[in-house]
Amino acid sequence: MLSPAAYIYRVACNAAMDRLRAERPWLLAGDTQDTLEHVADHSPGPELIAEARSDLKAVERAMQGLPNRHQDILVALRVHELTRHEVAVRHGLSLRRVDTTLRQALLRLPVGRCAVA
Repeated sequence: MLSPAAYIYRVACNAAMDRLRAERPWLLAGDTQDTLEHVADHSPGPELIAEARSDLKAVERAMQGLPNRHQDILVALRVHELTRHEVAVRHGLSLRRVDTTLRQALLRLPVGRCAVA
């Protein structure tokens, strides 16, 4: 195998094509319009989009109120998905201090009470 990534890509494409062929709802229905009416639209509606934007603004405001170290540790762990050890080394902190700082940051965010774990 010359390129493992290319192999994985081909396998994924083939699996997707097999699934599409197996799920041909448009061949089972006589009228395409009837078939399209039964397909659910999973895209968010205006209300959900507005709510998500409002939540995001609330999180941004709360993030601005955090000390810089808290912001840096939260972003490193939750956005950049660094390990606790990597963050501890980067900031010269103990793992316990990283955990404490993360917990303090999450508790100050509007969604922090649900995302402490």
